[in-house]
Amino acid sequence: MSGWKYISIVVLILLGGTIYFGYWALSQYNLALDAYDASYSQLSASFAAYTEAASEQSTATTTGISEISTTTIPVEVSEAATTTPNISLTFPTTGDDVYIGCSYKIAWQPSATIQSLNMALIDAGTLKAAGPIASGLSATSSTTGFESLVWKVGNVWPGEYFIGISKINDVESETKSKYFMIHKMPEDIGASKREDLCEESGGLL
Repeated sequence: MSGWKYISIVVLILLGGTIYFGYWALSQYNLALDAYDASYSQLSASFAAYTEAASEQSTATTTGISEISTTTIPVEVSEAATTTPNISLTFPTTGDDVYIGCSYKIAWQPSATIQSLNMALIDAGTLKAAGPIASGLSATSSTTGFESLVWKVGNVWPGEYFIGISKINDVESETKSKYFMIHKMPEDIGASKREDLCEESGGLL
């Protein structure tokens, strides 16, 4: 009988150890589960806060962009900025001959108000500009605008020329007149004959 008694005691000890180990393992599992739940809750709260902040920032940015895109900025546009100046020269007005010492009217049909011109007498052969002092042509300007000017032909070499305009109202241009011949006034004629030559060529002495 003593043998069965020892066996029973061993069985009881093993059974008790198994029950205790099972209880301990279950307790550890519950603790781990609770810690996981707490960590998940904290992470969910942080994510929710981040999402809310990001949404507010996105709304503010969208509103700012909307306000900027709907804001109208007034811009003053002048006639000179919107219209490219252009003129058509009508010179010479009579024939193709002009004489040194005569004064001629250079006229044009403008597409805009002309307030300044950079013009020069150009040699048709060399395409070089005669100086403003020799030719009598240079940059001109007017505060009220103008549609013509009077040119007294300077002391240049006789030959074929044209009038070129490089700037209109300070805007680059490639306007030019038709070709014409500049003649030296004959020295063996009187003042009356010189006046007649000027008038016949469309100018005045």
